[in-house]
Order: sequence, then C-alpha cells, then structure tokens
Amino acid sequence: MVFVILFLLAGCWDYREIEDVVITAGFAVDIGSENTYLLTMETIWVEQSSGGDIQPQSKVIKVEGLNLFDAVRNAIKVSPHRLYWSHAKVIIISEEVAREGIVKVLDVIIRAPEPRLTMNILISKKQNASELLPYDTLLDKIYSYEIAEMLKAQEDLSKAPNNEVREVVDKLMAEGISAVIPTIGLTIVDG
Repeated sequence: MVFVILFLLAGCWDYREIEDVVITAGFAVDIGSENTYLLTMETIWVEQSSGGDIQPQSKVIKVEGLNLFDAVRNAIKVSPHRLYWSHAKVIIISEEVAREGIVKVLDVIIRAPEPRLTMNILISKKQNASELLPYDTLLDKIYSYEIAEMLKAQEDLSKAPNNEVREVVDKLMAEGISAVIPTIGLTIVDG
C-alpha cells in the first residue's frame, strides 16, 4: 500500500509554467463610475529575450466591478493568462473606499486562497489609488515592489508603520485596539 501511495502523491500536481500566468505585483482599489469598484493591478509579464534572459515588464490592468470580488473576476476577461496573486506585495486603497470601510476589501483578500496576508496595506490620501501605480521607478521596474522596499526601510527610521494585512485584520478584530494604516502620495520632481 505504501508503494502505491508513493506513486499517487509524487510530483507537482499544481505546477504552472511562468509563461502561462500573469503575476500580480500590487493593486489599487478606487470607487469607479456608477458606484462600482475600480481595481487597478500592476502585473508582471515575463518575456524571454533572444539571448535566453528573462525580462520582467510591469503593465497596468484596470477593471471595474459591482464589488471587489466582481472586479477580480472581470480581470479574467482582460488578461490573456490566469492572474497569480501570491506575489502581490502592496494594496493601495483610496481614501474614499477607506471611509466606506476597508473591511469589504480585506474580506475578499482573506477569503481568497492565493493572496498572502503579508501584503502591505496603504491609504492613498490625495490622489486616486490608481494614479500611484503606473509610474517609472528609480530602482526596480516593478513599482509595487519598490513601495514594499521603501516601507521595509521605514522600519529603521520609525517614520511610517509597516502594516501587513494580517496585522490590520488582527487589530480590527481586537477589542480596544485601533488599526493605523500609513498613507501614500506621489510627488513628481522635474529634473
């Protein structure tokens, strides 16, 4: 019996080729048109160059839905490959969505099997959250990953809390504790 089980349980049953998925690096949640949610996702498209090197490129996908779950499902229509959420590092929520309550956003993340609860959560104070993703970066080509690195560096400076989704959910569920979420904005410097 052990011999038969070894053959049945061996191998990678959920293996996916990197060319067959679109990796989501981060996403932003805004209020869309006609009381819908606008979901803006920074995705990583992996392309192999002629020399055999793998070149990741950042592309932004925008979709709307009646709720956040519906917007995620509508993204399937836009993306040529399956979206892969396990590498998402940053969630940016607009102030307007946050005032309605971030529990609606966090509920979808917690219930989905792929997103990790170690993603950083931020509130967009001045701009729409979708305006913060498609910009050129100084270090990485993936803006969401650069934001995550900046937040990690802030731990040494103690200027902004580095809140992950799991910490915010724990604080929201605890009695007598308030969750503090850092804000993010964009300043464009000429030169």
